[in-house]
Amino acid sequence: MGESDNDGEGEEEQEEDEEDAMGEDDMDHDMLQSSVNFQGSVQGGKRSRLGQSKGAHDTVDVTGLARGLVAARALVTPQDSEELIVETEKIVEQLTESPKPSDHLPPASRVAGKLEHLWARHGRLERDDAESNTNIGPSPEQPDIQRANFVASLFLNLHYPSSHQARQEQSFNGSLMDGQSMALSLASAYSGVPIPRVLLDWLDTYYDPSAGIIDETEDFAPYYSRCPLFWDAVHMCITRGRFEQALKFLRGANFGDSDGDDEGIEYTDRQLQNIDTVINEVVALIEECPALAVDDWDVKGEGWKVFRHDVSVAASRLRKFADGTNGEDAADMSKSIFRTSKNPASLSVSQASRRAESNVPFEISSSLIDLYSLLLGNPSDVLKSSISWLDGALSLAVWWSGEEDAASMSPLGRSLNRSQQSRVSDVTPALAYREHLSAAFDHAVSFGELNGTFDRTDHLQVGIACVIKDEMDGLLGILQSWSMTIATAVAELASAAGLLTESPAHGMGGFDQSDLMVLSFGQDGPKRSIKDEMLLKYADSLFSKSDPGKDVLHQGFAGWQLAINILSRLDDMETAEAKVSEMLERIPLDTNDQADRLLQTCDSMGFTKHARTIAERYADTITERTTRYGDALFYYARAHKPKKMKHVLDILTSLCLVQSAAYPPQAELDPRLKAFISDPKQTITQLATADMQAAEQISRYLSGYATLRRFYDLRDEDIYSPSGPKSVNRVMARKKTAAAALIAVINSAGDSIKGGLYDETVDVVIEVDCLLVLLGEALPLLKGKPRAFTPTHILSLLRAVEDLETVGPRITSQCEEVLISTLANAHGSSAPSPRSLLKSTSGLTNSTTFSLVGSSMLNSTAEGSEGSGVLVGGEVKRGWDWRKGLKRDARGEEVLRVLRLALAEEVARVWMEGTEED
Repeated sequence: MGESDNDGEGEEEQEEDEEDAMGEDDMDHDMLQSSVNFQGSVQGGKRSRLGQSKGAHDTVDVTGLARGLVAARALVTPQDSEELIVETEKIVEQLTESPKPSDHLPPASRVAGKLEHLWARHGRLERDDAESNTNIGPSPEQPDIQRANFVASLFLNLHYPSSHQARQEQSFNGSLMDGQSMALSLASAYSGVPIPRVLLDWLDTYYDPSAGIIDETEDFAPYYSRCPLFWDAVHMCITRGRFEQALKFLRGANFGDSDGDDEGIEYTDRQLQNIDTVINEVVALIEECPALAVDDWDVKGEGWKVFRHDVSVAASRLRKFADGTNGEDAADMSKSIFRTSKNPASLSVSQASRRAESNVPFEISSSLIDLYSLLLGNPSDVLKSSISWLDGALSLAVWWSGEEDAASMSPLGRSLNRSQQSRVSDVTPALAYREHLSAAFDHAVSFGELNGTFDRTDHLQVGIACVIKDEMDGLLGILQSWSMTIATAVAELASAAGLLTESPAHGMGGFDQSDLMVLSFGQDGPKRSIKDEMLLKYADSLFSKSDPGKDVLHQGFAGWQLAINILSRLDDMETAEAKVSEMLERIPLDTNDQADRLLQTCDSMGFTKHARTIAERYADTITERTTRYGDALFYYARAHKPKKMKHVLDILTSLCLVQSAAYPPQAELDPRLKAFISDPKQTITQLATADMQAAEQISRYLSGYATLRRFYDLRDEDIYSPSGPKSVNRVMARKKTAAAALIAVINSAGDSIKGGLYDETVDVVIEVDCLLVLLGEALPLLKGKPRAFTPTHILSLLRAVEDLETVGPRITSQCEEVLISTLANAHGSSAPSPRSLLKSTSGLTNSTTFSLVGSSMLNSTAEGSEGSGVLVGGEVKRGWDWRKGLKRDARGEEVLRVLRLALAEEVARVWMEGTEED
């Protein structure tokens, strides 16, 4: 036969091999190795003992196992570190934040990435435990946080694979990259991480039992093939995606320098030549793997589909070459093995196998076909290369092609599946992988010797199984036994992912919610979600962790503060409100700092009603126990209780009028009241940033008291702030300013009786009860020259006198009570204690406040009691005292008569001298 004929025959056989390979793409390993009987040594001889899975896959009730384990375990409250508690809470509360335009990830994925980073720092697994081939996860003596992190990290990676991106972002933020490089790196990070890569990374970090075998093989360098576990190491490297390591072992195998196989048989020169040929072919094939060539770990993608076809072609040719059924020589294997291959070093096994005079050594050919089968993702071989069920189940998911299980489909169904334009794994890859992983678990735990590797009594293994099977009830139960902090965070992320959706009428399929309401089904009692139940339990635990009113946890956070934060994220807001109210009642309020932190926490969490309740309770405590009137006013304003706030101001105003002096004295002002009086604009502006309504209320009602105090301060300035002689003009200017302040207060007090008719709907800042005494304070300013009052002021005084004389007797009587108290004080009676007045007038109307001042003074005088009066150090000094010259039993009509006379003289002076408006 001519050369052209031979070439034509070779091309024809090449096409036949590729056609055979196309038919083998979906074959399982038994079909692939039809002519080679596997007897390779895997994991120290394990391969020969494994066999196939025993019948149908067992289904494990992992939720039932979890419940049994949790119920059997002694009830112990997990003790998480304060740093872990606080840092976790600061991250989880970001779930409720609205995404920013600059965010590349949804909030849940970003939170998952930050949590994985945080928990790994607190529950870092020892490498000895990660690389152990006798147990899964942390050893028994390690803290529970390691077990919780081990299980939770797999949950985060499976349900939020983008959390890999969040961790990469954190590493970028801590790097010294320039702006352009960082932008490119971030763009790469946010392109998405395929789940196979995510699972392999998790295995490398948390479970790597192959490390010992690989390390032992490394010790045989440069003759790796001499290691009894050489092929085990190569297969494990392939399964774990460590292609560089596998290539290193294959290139450095040096079979020619080995001592032959296990039976001491040395290889012939032709066998060694054939071994080099097939090894070179495998190396060339692995180099073209998408994961190694272009870092493509989308194993179900098109690139991998082409690669698996090439693997099938190579496996078919190796099988024929190993059979030795043809007469080809290895020297003619210089042509490309794959028509699609771009590597010129690839050799055609199928052509050489026809002229091979001897087979490739059996142990090598079988191991190489095992390797090809691993690259194809054949379930049996993947499981045979696994040390435990966990290793096997995750590896099955890693090497899944995205196709439905061919073994469970008919030929027609398989053909229809291939003809579909889209697959479930392409449309919803995360869901498809989790469903496949669940089936992989059942396959792994029932496969050969792996059947005995799943310990149904081990909390950690059952917890991992719950993650794989998406059994959230069991998972959360297991996690709670180790760390409530991690368990509740996982519950919130599971809820965000829609994994905790529950029907309140489970088992009534076919009925929607409206149908169930009509049937009154499931309405026996309140239904709470698993997440809410856990958050309630966790909040109680944090609240009782320490003295909630005093002790502070990490970074200034208190247990009660974290508890309220957590309750704000309950789905059932009615339950949240009730629980927050219960907790707040148990928190002692002793300092402004405690009250402010409570208010800030409640406001930030949306518990506005509770914030006002706290403010009112604290303000009541202040008025009962202290003389910090500024704080009382502030917190009544925060509570939106204008009546109580005005009540305090009325007491202070009445005591000022009774003593004809500013009360409290300047030296006894608490810091908050001093700030309100000396710098009201800044103080009220600061309050407005937190509560605008409170700022408006206190600004209005405080103005009357502050103006009255200013009148007394101006009157007594020469006494309490002496600074040498002052000019007559300066003294007169101060009097005019004082007169203007007094007129403003008088106008406010008379607003409700204009025209002599009392209108109780008028909201005044100074009660009408004060009017008579305020008019008395005007008497000293009506004497002397130049005039302190302007003509407009005089008209205001005349109008106030006229209104007061014509108003009804009830108002007149109340004004008379205040006058009696004022004159009594001028003749030696002490004013009552503000605290006693605040207690006595609790719940009364404002109109009773001033009359009660008088009755208190009379009772004090009659009983001769001590300690009930206002403590004003020593004799009160005044710039002038309008009460001098008035008898103790003087009445209002006498004051008004004197005032009318003075006003008449002042009006006459104005007519004579002309008007002088300042």
